[in-house]
Amino acid sequence: RLHLLTGGQRIEQLRLLVRSNVKPGAFTLLDAKGRAGRGARTHTVPLNAAARTAMAELLALNAGGDYPLSVTGGKTPISAKALAEWAKAAASGIEWQDLGEPVGQFQAKRLRSGAETTLASLRVSEEIRGHLLSHGVTGVQAASYDGHDYALQKLEALEALHRFLTETSASVVHGNGAGGDASGEKDPMYDQAVEVVLKNRKASISLVQRHLKIGYNRAARLVEDMENAGLVSSMSSSGQRDILVPARTE
Repeated sequence: RLHLLTGGQRIEQLRLLVRSNVKPGAFTLLDAKGRAGRGARTHTVPLNAAARTAMAELLALNAGGDYPLSVTGGKTPISAKALAEWAKAAASGIEWQDLGEPVGQFQAKRLRSGAETTLASLRVSEEIRGHLLSHGVTGVQAASYDGHDYALQKLEALEALHRFLTETSASVVHGNGAGGDASGEKDPMYDQAVEVVLKNRKASISLVQRHLKIGYNRAARLVEDMENAGLVSSMSSSGQRDILVPARTE
C-alpha cells in the first residue's frame, strides 16, 4: 500500500528505508542508481494523509528496530523477494476486470511503471514525474542550477494519483474477499471487525485485516468507521489508537 501511495518508488531503495529518515510529512530515500563511486543522492518523497497512515502502521508494527518495512520487527529490512511475494499474494485475491487484453502475471515492479503511466494520463508533467520517481534528474541543469525541491508539486501529483485510485478502483477491480467497496457501518463485516478490536483491545488495521482476511483498504475503512462511531480514538503521533469503550465483563 505504501509503495503504491508514494508513486512506486524503487523497491530496492524503499525496502532499505530507515526510521530516522521518516519525518511527519515525508521520508528520504538514498538513490545510488547510476552514481557508482559518487555516493547516493538523497531523494525526498512527500506523504499525503493516506500514506502517513500507512507509514504509521508500519512504524508501529516494527517498533523494535530501524526498518519500517520488515518481517523481523524492524531489526532487518524486508527482502525484495518477500515484497514481490506479498504483492503477488495481494493480487491473487483480486478479480481483475476483463479489458480484452492480456495483462500477464502481476509483479511488484509493475507498480512503478503503472503509477507513472497513470500520472501521465492525469497530465502530470514528465519533469514532475521525474522528480517524484527520481529519474532523469541527474543532468547538469538539475544537478547544478535547479535548487527547487519540488515538494509541493510531488505532493500534488501523489494526491492526484490517490484520487484516481480511490475514485476508480471499484470500477476496475472487484474484491474477492480481499477488498470490496463496502464502506461505513454498512459493511457486512463491520460487527465482526468491532468484535476483533474489542476482544483484543487493540485498534490496528493490520489486526483487523489478518483476523478477517480482507484487504488493507477495507480494514482501514472499518477502523476509521469505528473512530467515527466513537469506539476508538484517532491515531496518535506514534501510530496508536485508544479503545474508548470499557472492556466487557465475562
